[in-house]
Amino acid sequence: MCQICAAFRPFDPECPYAIAFAVIQEDQDAPANTSTPYFIMNGDTFEGELTFRGDRDWVRVELLVDEEYDIRLEASGAGVGTLADARLRLMDATGREIAANDNSGVGNDSYLRFAPTQSGTYYLGASASGDAHTGTYRLSISNQVAGDQQSLVNMAALNDISQYLREGYWLWSPNRFDSDISWNKSTITVNLTQLDTDGRALARWALEAWEMVTNLRFVETISAADILFRDNQPVGAFAEMKVEQQAKKVITSAEVNVPRGWLSLYGNLVESDTFSTYIHEIGHALGLGHPGPYSGAATWGTSNLFDLDSWQMSVMSYFRQSANPNVAASRAVPITPQMADIH
Repeated sequence: MCQICAAFRPFDPECPYAIAFAVIQEDQDAPANTSTPYFIMNGDTFEGELTFRGDRDWVRVELLVDEEYDIRLEASGAGVGTLADARLRLMDATGREIAANDNSGVGNDSYLRFAPTQSGTYYLGASASGDAHTGTYRLSISNQVAGDQQSLVNMAALNDISQYLREGYWLWSPNRFDSDISWNKSTITVNLTQLDTDGRALARWALEAWEMVTNLRFVETISAADILFRDNQPVGAFAEMKVEQQAKKVITSAEVNVPRGWLSLYGNLVESDTFSTYIHEIGHALGLGHPGPYSGAATWGTSNLFDLDSWQMSVMSYFRQSANPNVAASRAVPITPQMADIH
């Protein structure tokens, strides 16, 4: 199994190991307290059974402030289980019940919309109305950005930043590429032979990350390749592209350099700055710029064009989440292409 699949469960229809979201099965009775071994993430589903009257099952979730969550306990009403009348409960980290619903879903199923006032651990409780029934059920959670207006604002920003990555940045660069910058094929050869073992591993994982969100496939070769990876230029990480000089320009070859010394300075694991840099530089090799007219260095407030320019929006950004006063997020190194990069 590829490292990205193993760690982050992405969806790629051509990857035999990938799934859109996890479906967790109750293989032993879930306790109705904070010791429950079951945990689901946003978008996941838990399938369980109340085996006796009075049986209750708890499942742990991690929720974020400023987001709204749709929580559903579905059974016979939705035709996905045999539980005749479902009651849904929501508990805080201490196990104290803070919300409940009975019969707001389809038929006698239950539904809650919840916007937490603080991020942290919560518990979802599946039970029967009056503890009077038994049967199978499905428990699920999904989130959306709180507030329709905020969703529209964020979508507009996403569109603008995405367009700038593909078109606007190159008008500021020394190469001054035209707006349509792309490869004219879906299979791209790569040569990793000039990297050491750790560098090759990071490069492969980064290429996998891009494969999962594009229609591109990367094929390794030990001879001439579309993208050559190097680590012998100590001055910094960079990507250089060659572009055919016609009206509609496409990238014909590229070189990516991430200094070997970065492996010891910044790490050699998936969660390292070095890995994030590989994803960033491959983004350049594929035709993406930065989300602002900066290169080499940037200062928030003077270099940025967009209010939401940060790692949270694009792996091509120079700004940590904590450097952007408009982003409600702590620092986290991007280890996949982000929203604007994919969009």
